[in-house]
Amino acid sequence: MAIPVKEHDAVQKYEHASSLFPEQFIYHRAFEFTLLQSVRFACSDAPRDLMVHVHDDGPDFPLLHTIFKSYKQKNPLTGSHLTSLLSLDDKDTPALQLADMFANGLQARSVEFLSGKRDQFSDDEIFMLDRSNVFVWTKELGEDILYMHLKGKGLPIPKELEEAAKSRHPELDENT
Repeated sequence: MAIPVKEHDAVQKYEHASSLFPEQFIYHRAFEFTLLQSVRFACSDAPRDLMVHVHDDGPDFPLLHTIFKSYKQKNPLTGSHLTSLLSLDDKDTPALQLADMFANGLQARSVEFLSGKRDQFSDDEIFMLDRSNVFVWTKELGEDILYMHLKGKGLPIPKELEEAAKSRHPELDENT
Protein backbone atom coordinates (compact mmCIF):
# COMPACT_ATOMS: atom_id res chain seq x y z
CA MET A 1 0.00 0.00 0.00
CA ALA A 2 1.40 3.35 -0.98
CA ILE A 3 0.17 6.48 0.75
CA PRO A 4 1.78 9.56 -0.81
CA VAL A 5 2.31 12.10 1.97
CA LYS A 6 0.95 14.91 -0.24
CA GLU A 7 -2.34 13.01 -0.66
CA HIS A 8 -2.55 12.26 3.06
CA ASP A 9 -1.77 15.87 4.00
CA ALA A 10 -4.44 17.19 1.61
CA VAL A 11 -7.13 15.44 3.69
CA GLN A 12 -5.68 16.76 6.98
CA LYS A 13 -7.05 20.26 6.27
CA TYR A 14 -10.56 19.12 7.26
CA GLU A 15 -11.82 19.31 10.82
CA HIS A 16 -11.70 15.92 12.60
CA ALA A 17 -9.35 14.47 9.95
CA SER A 18 -6.37 14.32 12.29
CA SER A 19 -8.34 12.24 14.79
CA LEU A 20 -9.38 9.74 12.09
CA PHE A 21 -6.04 9.81 10.27
CA PRO A 22 -3.39 10.59 12.93
CA GLU A 23 0.28 10.82 11.97
CA GLN A 24 0.92 7.12 12.61
CA PHE A 25 -2.15 6.29 10.48
CA ILE A 26 -0.12 5.84 7.33
CA TYR A 27 1.92 2.88 8.51
CA HIS A 28 -0.83 1.35 10.62
CA ARG A 29 -3.38 1.37 7.78
CA ALA A 30 -0.78 -0.03 5.39
CA PHE A 31 -0.17 -2.82 7.92
CA GLU A 32 -3.92 -3.59 8.18
CA PHE A 33 -4.26 -3.49 4.39
CA THR A 34 -1.41 -5.98 4.12
CA LEU A 35 -3.24 -8.31 6.51
CA LEU A 36 -6.43 -8.09 4.45
CA GLN A 37 -4.70 -8.54 1.09
CA SER A 38 -2.61 -11.47 2.27
CA VAL A 39 -5.75 -13.29 3.45
CA ARG A 40 -7.50 -12.54 0.15
CA PHE A 41 -4.53 -13.83 -1.81
CA ALA A 42 -3.90 -16.91 0.32
CA CYS A 43 -7.57 -17.89 0.46
CA SER A 44 -8.34 -17.35 -3.22
CA ASP A 45 -7.52 -20.99 -3.96
CA ALA A 46 -7.80 -22.51 -0.50
CA PRO A 47 -10.49 -20.70 1.53
CA ARG A 48 -9.52 -22.41 4.78
CA ASP A 49 -5.85 -21.42 4.81
CA LEU A 50 -4.41 -20.06 8.03
CA MET A 51 -1.37 -17.84 8.19
CA VAL A 52 1.25 -16.46 10.49
CA HIS A 53 2.59 -12.95 9.88
CA VAL A 54 6.13 -11.97 10.71
CA HIS A 55 7.43 -8.47 11.42
CA ASP A 56 10.89 -7.34 12.40
CA ASP A 57 11.49 -6.96 16.09
CA GLY A 58 11.73 -3.17 16.12
CA PRO A 59 10.52 -0.93 18.93
CA ASP A 60 7.08 -0.58 17.32
CA PHE A 61 6.35 -4.32 17.43
CA PRO A 62 4.23 -4.22 20.64
CA LEU A 63 1.98 -1.55 19.11
CA LEU A 64 1.71 -3.47 15.83
CA HIS A 65 0.82 -6.60 17.79
CA THR A 66 -1.99 -4.64 19.50
CA ILE A 67 -3.20 -3.43 16.08
CA PHE A 68 -3.02 -7.02 14.79
CA LYS A 69 -5.19 -8.32 17.66
CA SER A 70 -7.66 -5.44 17.28
CA TYR A 71 -7.88 -6.00 13.53
CA LYS A 72 -8.66 -9.69 14.06
CA GLN A 73 -11.40 -8.80 16.54
CA LYS A 74 -12.97 -6.10 14.35
CA ASN A 75 -12.79 -8.25 11.20
CA PRO A 76 -13.77 -11.76 12.33
CA LEU A 77 -14.01 -13.30 8.85
CA THR A 78 -10.57 -12.11 7.79
CA GLY A 79 -9.23 -12.50 11.31
CA SER A 80 -10.18 -16.18 11.42
CA HIS A 81 -7.35 -16.81 8.94
CA LEU A 82 -4.75 -14.83 10.90
CA THR A 83 -3.23 -17.04 13.57
CA SER A 84 -0.44 -14.90 15.01
CA LEU A 85 2.05 -12.11 14.48
CA LEU A 86 5.63 -13.07 15.31
CA SER A 87 8.59 -10.83 16.02
CA LEU A 88 11.85 -11.93 14.38
CA ASP A 89 15.23 -10.28 13.93
CA ASP A 90 15.62 -9.48 10.24
CA LYS A 91 19.43 -9.74 10.59
CA ASP A 92 19.02 -13.43 11.45
CA THR A 93 16.14 -14.18 9.08
CA PRO A 94 17.05 -14.22 5.36
CA ALA A 95 13.39 -14.19 4.25
CA LEU A 96 12.82 -10.92 6.14
CA GLN A 97 15.99 -9.46 4.62
CA LEU A 98 14.68 -10.35 1.17
CA ALA A 99 11.26 -8.85 1.92
CA ASP A 100 12.95 -5.64 3.12
CA MET A 101 15.09 -5.48 -0.03
CA PHE A 102 12.05 -5.99 -2.24
CA ALA A 103 9.97 -3.39 -0.37
CA ASN A 104 12.78 -0.83 -0.31
CA GLY A 105 13.45 -1.27 -4.03
CA LEU A 106 9.77 -0.96 -4.88
CA GLN A 107 9.44 2.10 -2.66
CA ALA A 108 12.47 3.82 -4.20
CA ARG A 109 11.20 3.28 -7.74
CA SER A 110 7.69 4.39 -6.83
CA VAL A 111 8.96 7.58 -5.19
CA GLU A 112 11.02 8.34 -8.31
CA PHE A 113 7.96 7.79 -10.49
CA LEU A 114 5.57 9.80 -8.31
CA SER A 115 8.03 12.70 -8.02
CA GLY A 116 8.49 12.85 -11.80
CA LYS A 117 12.16 11.77 -11.71
CA ARG A 118 11.33 8.86 -13.98
CA ASP A 119 8.52 8.37 -16.44
CA GLN A 120 8.56 4.63 -16.95
CA PHE A 121 9.52 1.32 -15.43
CA SER A 122 11.86 -1.24 -16.97
CA ASP A 123 10.50 -4.59 -18.20
CA ASP A 124 11.99 -6.29 -15.12
CA GLU A 125 10.32 -3.77 -12.80
CA ILE A 126 6.99 -4.21 -14.57
CA PHE A 127 7.38 -7.98 -14.21
CA MET A 128 7.99 -7.50 -10.47
CA LEU A 129 5.10 -5.03 -10.08
CA ASP A 130 2.70 -7.29 -11.96
CA ARG A 131 3.33 -9.97 -9.36
CA SER A 132 2.91 -7.54 -6.48
CA ASN A 133 -0.28 -6.24 -4.97
CA VAL A 134 0.02 -2.47 -4.77
CA PHE A 135 -2.73 -0.10 -3.71
CA VAL A 136 -2.27 3.68 -3.78
CA TRP A 137 -4.11 5.92 -1.29
CA THR A 138 -5.57 9.05 -2.85
CA LYS A 139 -6.88 12.33 -1.47
CA GLU A 140 -10.29 11.40 -2.86
CA LEU A 141 -10.33 8.10 -0.98
CA GLY A 142 -9.37 9.90 2.24
CA GLU A 143 -12.11 12.47 1.72
CA ASP A 144 -14.69 9.76 1.10
CA ILE A 145 -13.67 7.85 4.23
CA LEU A 146 -13.72 11.04 6.31
CA TYR A 147 -17.14 12.03 4.90
CA MET A 148 -18.66 8.63 5.78
CA HIS A 149 -17.05 8.70 9.24
CA LEU A 150 -18.37 12.17 10.05
CA LYS A 151 -21.81 11.31 8.70
CA GLY A 152 -21.93 8.06 10.68
CA LYS A 153 -20.91 9.84 13.89
CA GLY A 154 -23.40 12.65 13.30
CA LEU A 155 -20.60 15.24 13.28
CA PRO A 156 -20.70 18.37 11.13
CA ILE A 157 -19.37 17.84 7.62
CA PRO A 158 -17.37 20.74 6.14
CA LYS A 159 -19.12 22.09 3.05
CA GLU A 160 -16.08 21.63 0.80
CA LEU A 161 -15.75 17.99 1.91
CA GLU A 162 -19.45 17.30 1.38
CA GLU A 163 -19.38 18.84 -2.10
CA ALA A 164 -16.28 16.86 -3.05
CA ALA A 165 -17.75 13.54 -1.85
CA LYS A 166 -21.13 14.15 -3.48
CA SER A 167 -19.52 15.18 -6.78
CA ARG A 168 -17.85 11.75 -6.91
CA HIS A 169 -20.84 9.86 -5.52
CA PRO A 170 -24.15 11.43 -6.63
CA GLU A 171 -26.02 8.67 -4.78
CA LEU A 172 -25.01 10.38 -1.52
CA ASP A 173 -27.49 13.15 -2.37
CA GLU A 174 -30.26 10.54 -2.45
CA ASN A 175 -29.37 9.35 1.06
CA THR A 176 -29.49 12.76 2.79
